[in-house]
Amino acid sequence: MFDAEFQLLLLKDRTVTVPALMHIINKTVHYLPYSLVMLNLLMSMDLYLSILLIYDRRWYR
Repeated sequence: MFDAEFQLLLLKDRTVTVPALMHIINKTVHYLPYSLVMLNLLMSMDLYLSILLIYDRRWYR
C-alpha cells in the first residue's frame, strides 16, 4: 500500500525528497503501531541513503 505510493514518488522526480519521505512516514504513523513505525522509519532512511549513494556514484563517473 505504501510501497506503491513510494514508487510513484520515485517515478515522479527520480529522486526521493525529504518532504516526500516525511509525508509517507506521517501517513504510516496513522496505520501502524509505534514499534512498526520506528522500523518503517529506519527502513525508509536506509532506502533513502542507498538511493543517495547510487546518485553519488553516478556523479563521480
